[in-house]
Amino acid sequence: MSQANLWNPPTDDIALAIWSKANQIDHEAIVFGIAQKSSRIVSIALTTGVTGYTSAPSVAIAAPDQPGGTQATATCAFTGSGSNQTLTFTITNPGLGYTFSPAVTLSGGGGSGAKATATVNYVKLQLPPLDPVPLNDQITWQNNHLLAHQAMLAAVGKQSTDLSGIDFTDASEEELTFWAFNHIADHIAVASGLAGFLPNGS
Repeated sequence: MSQANLWNPPTDDIALAIWSKANQIDHEAIVFGIAQKSSRIVSIALTTGVTGYTSAPSVAIAAPDQPGGTQATATCAFTGSGSNQTLTFTITNPGLGYTFSPAVTLSGGGGSGAKATATVNYVKLQLPPLDPVPLNDQITWQNNHLLAHQAMLAAVGKQSTDLSGIDFTDASEEELTFWAFNHIADHIAVASGLAGFLPNGS
Protein backbone atom coordinates (compact mmCIF):
# COMPACT_ATOMS: atom_id res chain seq x y z
CA MET A 1 0.00 0.00 0.00
CA SER A 2 0.96 3.63 -0.30
CA GLN A 3 0.70 4.48 3.37
CA ALA A 4 4.07 6.19 3.80
CA ASN A 5 3.05 9.36 1.96
CA LEU A 6 -0.04 9.72 4.14
CA TRP A 7 2.04 10.54 7.20
CA ASN A 8 2.90 13.99 5.83
CA PRO A 9 0.12 16.58 6.30
CA PRO A 10 -0.19 18.63 3.10
CA THR A 11 0.97 22.24 3.45
CA ASP A 12 0.32 23.47 -0.09
CA ASP A 13 -1.53 22.49 -3.25
CA ILE A 14 1.35 20.40 -4.59
CA ALA A 15 1.72 18.49 -1.33
CA LEU A 16 -2.04 17.98 -1.22
CA ALA A 17 -1.99 16.52 -4.73
CA ILE A 18 0.71 14.03 -3.73
CA TRP A 19 -1.04 13.19 -0.49
CA SER A 20 -4.41 12.68 -2.17
CA LYS A 21 -2.87 10.35 -4.76
CA ALA A 22 -1.35 8.25 -1.98
CA ASN A 23 -4.74 8.29 -0.26
CA GLN A 24 -6.46 7.10 -3.44
CA ILE A 25 -4.01 4.25 -3.93
CA ASP A 26 -4.45 3.12 -0.34
CA HIS A 27 -8.24 3.30 -0.47
CA GLU A 28 -8.28 1.19 -3.63
CA ALA A 29 -5.89 -1.33 -2.09
CA ILE A 30 -8.04 -1.64 1.03
CA VAL A 31 -11.27 -2.08 -0.95
CA PHE A 32 -9.57 -4.73 -3.11
CA GLY A 33 -8.25 -6.47 0.01
CA ILE A 34 -11.72 -6.56 1.58
CA ALA A 35 -13.21 -7.98 -1.62
CA GLN A 36 -10.50 -10.65 -1.86
CA LYS A 37 -10.71 -11.68 1.77
CA SER A 38 -14.50 -11.80 1.81
CA SER A 39 -14.96 -13.89 -1.32
CA ARG A 40 -15.47 -17.12 0.62
CA ILE A 41 -18.18 -19.72 0.98
CA VAL A 42 -20.01 -19.35 4.27
CA SER A 43 -22.64 -22.08 4.01
CA ILE A 44 -24.04 -24.91 1.90
CA ALA A 45 -27.70 -25.84 2.11
CA LEU A 46 -29.81 -28.67 0.71
CA THR A 47 -32.46 -27.40 -1.70
CA THR A 48 -34.30 -30.61 -2.58
CA GLY A 49 -35.68 -33.68 -0.85
CA VAL A 50 -33.47 -36.70 -0.19
CA THR A 51 -34.44 -40.26 -1.07
CA GLY A 52 -32.63 -43.45 -1.92
CA TYR A 53 -29.39 -42.71 -0.15
CA THR A 54 -27.55 -45.36 1.81
CA SER A 55 -24.48 -43.27 2.59
CA ALA A 56 -23.26 -39.70 2.30
CA PRO A 57 -22.54 -38.48 -1.24
CA SER A 58 -19.32 -36.71 -2.09
CA VAL A 59 -19.38 -32.94 -2.53
CA ALA A 60 -17.68 -31.08 -5.37
CA ILE A 61 -17.63 -27.28 -5.47
CA ALA A 62 -16.84 -25.37 -8.64
CA ALA A 63 -13.58 -23.46 -8.86
CA PRO A 64 -13.40 -19.81 -7.78
CA ASP A 65 -14.10 -17.27 -10.50
CA GLN A 66 -11.35 -14.85 -9.44
CA PRO A 67 -7.81 -15.50 -10.71
CA GLY A 68 -5.49 -16.83 -8.04
CA GLY A 69 -8.39 -18.00 -5.87
CA THR A 70 -8.38 -20.98 -3.52
CA GLN A 71 -10.61 -24.00 -4.13
CA ALA A 72 -13.36 -24.48 -1.56
CA THR A 73 -14.08 -27.95 -0.19
CA ALA A 74 -16.83 -29.51 1.90
CA THR A 75 -18.00 -32.83 3.24
CA CYS A 76 -21.50 -34.25 3.63
CA ALA A 77 -23.15 -36.30 6.37
CA PHE A 78 -26.14 -38.59 5.73
CA THR A 79 -28.76 -39.42 8.34
CA GLY A 80 -32.18 -41.04 8.36
CA SER A 81 -33.81 -43.80 6.36
CA GLY A 82 -36.64 -44.33 3.91
CA SER A 83 -38.49 -41.09 3.25
CA ASN A 84 -36.94 -39.44 6.30
CA GLN A 85 -33.45 -38.74 5.04
CA THR A 86 -31.34 -35.62 5.22
CA LEU A 87 -27.92 -34.40 4.20
CA THR A 88 -25.90 -31.85 6.16
CA PHE A 89 -22.74 -30.11 5.01
CA THR A 90 -19.50 -29.11 6.66
CA ILE A 91 -17.22 -26.61 4.94
CA THR A 92 -13.66 -27.87 5.30
CA ASN A 93 -12.13 -25.00 3.33
CA PRO A 94 -14.16 -21.84 2.60
CA GLY A 95 -11.93 -21.11 -0.37
CA LEU A 96 -11.11 -17.66 -1.67
CA GLY A 97 -11.98 -15.79 -4.84
CA TYR A 98 -15.72 -16.51 -5.11
CA THR A 99 -17.71 -13.46 -6.15
CA PHE A 100 -20.92 -15.43 -6.74
CA SER A 101 -22.32 -18.78 -5.62
CA PRO A 102 -20.50 -21.68 -7.32
CA ALA A 103 -22.16 -24.86 -8.49
CA VAL A 104 -22.31 -27.65 -5.91
CA THR A 105 -22.38 -31.22 -7.24
CA LEU A 106 -23.37 -34.24 -5.16
CA SER A 107 -22.42 -37.70 -6.37
CA GLY A 108 -22.52 -41.23 -5.00
CA GLY A 109 -24.23 -42.41 -1.85
CA GLY A 110 -26.80 -44.54 -3.66
CA GLY A 111 -29.35 -41.78 -4.18
CA SER A 112 -30.01 -39.24 -6.89
CA GLY A 113 -31.61 -35.88 -7.47
CA ALA A 114 -30.41 -34.17 -4.30
CA LYS A 115 -29.21 -30.63 -4.92
CA ALA A 116 -27.45 -28.05 -2.78
CA THR A 117 -26.48 -24.42 -3.11
CA ALA A 118 -23.54 -22.50 -1.68
CA THR A 119 -23.78 -19.03 -0.18
CA VAL A 120 -20.89 -16.63 -0.69
CA ASN A 121 -20.28 -13.60 1.49
CA TYR A 122 -18.72 -11.21 -0.99
CA VAL A 123 -18.19 -7.66 0.20
CA LYS A 124 -17.50 -5.19 -2.60
CA LEU A 125 -17.59 -1.71 -1.11
CA GLN A 126 -18.97 1.04 -3.30
CA LEU A 127 -17.10 4.09 -2.13
CA PRO A 128 -18.30 7.61 -2.92
CA PRO A 129 -16.06 9.76 -5.17
CA LEU A 130 -12.98 10.64 -3.13
CA ASP A 131 -9.69 11.46 -4.75
CA PRO A 132 -8.04 13.61 -5.78
CA VAL A 133 -9.08 16.08 -3.10
CA PRO A 134 -10.98 18.91 -4.85
CA LEU A 135 -9.52 22.24 -3.81
CA ASN A 136 -12.86 23.99 -4.34
CA ASP A 137 -15.05 21.59 -2.33
CA GLN A 138 -13.11 20.01 0.48
CA ILE A 139 -16.13 19.84 2.80
CA THR A 140 -17.97 17.44 0.49
CA TRP A 141 -14.78 15.43 0.08
CA GLN A 142 -14.37 15.15 3.84
CA ASN A 143 -17.98 14.04 4.30
CA ASN A 144 -17.57 11.37 1.61
CA HIS A 145 -14.25 10.39 3.12
CA LEU A 146 -15.87 9.80 6.50
CA LEU A 147 -18.52 7.59 4.86
CA ALA A 148 -15.83 5.61 3.05
CA HIS A 149 -13.85 4.97 6.22
CA GLN A 150 -16.94 3.99 8.15
CA ALA A 151 -17.76 1.42 5.45
CA MET A 152 -14.23 0.04 5.33
CA LEU A 153 -13.87 -0.16 9.09
CA ALA A 154 -17.30 -1.73 9.54
CA ALA A 155 -16.47 -4.41 6.98
CA VAL A 156 -13.52 -5.67 9.00
CA GLY A 157 -15.06 -5.10 12.43
CA LYS A 158 -12.87 -2.14 13.38
CA GLN A 159 -13.90 1.10 15.01
CA SER A 160 -13.09 4.36 13.24
CA THR A 161 -10.97 7.06 14.82
CA ASP A 162 -12.23 10.64 14.76
CA LEU A 163 -11.61 11.97 11.26
CA SER A 164 -13.85 15.02 11.52
CA GLY A 165 -12.81 18.63 11.99
CA ILE A 166 -10.20 19.06 9.28
CA ASP A 167 -9.35 22.33 7.54
CA PHE A 168 -7.03 21.78 4.60
CA THR A 169 -6.95 25.50 3.89
CA ASP A 170 -5.09 26.23 7.11
CA ALA A 171 -2.12 23.90 7.29
CA SER A 172 -0.72 25.76 10.29
CA GLU A 173 -3.39 24.36 12.57
CA GLU A 174 -2.36 21.47 14.77
CA GLU A 175 -5.63 19.72 14.02
CA LEU A 176 -4.38 19.06 10.49
CA THR A 177 -1.46 17.06 11.86
CA PHE A 178 -3.68 15.25 14.34
CA TRP A 179 -6.16 14.45 11.57
CA ALA A 180 -3.40 13.04 9.35
CA PHE A 181 -2.21 10.75 12.15
CA ASN A 182 -5.75 9.61 12.87
CA HIS A 183 -6.26 9.03 9.17
CA ILE A 184 -3.24 6.76 8.76
CA ALA A 185 -4.24 4.98 11.98
CA ASP A 186 -7.58 4.21 10.33
CA HIS A 187 -5.88 2.81 7.23
CA ILE A 188 -3.54 0.69 9.33
CA ALA A 189 -6.47 -0.60 11.41
CA VAL A 190 -8.29 -1.79 8.31
CA ALA A 191 -5.16 -3.23 6.69
CA SER A 192 -4.21 -5.14 9.84
CA GLY A 193 -7.79 -6.28 10.32
CA LEU A 194 -7.77 -7.88 6.88
CA ALA A 195 -5.19 -10.43 7.99
CA GLY A 196 -7.81 -12.46 9.84
CA PHE A 197 -10.89 -11.16 8.09
CA LEU A 198 -13.40 -13.95 7.48
CA PRO A 199 -17.03 -12.80 7.12
CA ASN A 200 -19.52 -14.96 8.95
CA GLY A 201 -22.45 -14.27 6.67
CA SER A 202 -24.29 -12.05 9.15
